[in-house]
Amino acid sequence: MTVNIQRVNDVLEEYYKLFYKTEDMAFKKEELKLLTHTELHIIESVGQDTQLTMNELADKIGITMGTATVAISKII
Repeated sequence: MTVNIQRVNDVLEEYYKLFYKTEDMAFKKEELKLLTHTELHIIESVGQDTQLTMNELADKIGITMGTATVAISKII
């Protein structure tokens, strides 16, 4: 069972790496260099739930509160 959980984890990690790499390539191709991935995900998350605290926002998109704070400061 533990081997299966590790395999699922490995597959998910690889998926996210490929997802962000593909997203990054699309941004470069379209020359959308004004916002980072994190900033775009923050805008998307806040647009879905305007009552999020900084901690809830960080948890929702899987970043630290410090990263969220810096990204929010850059967006504003």
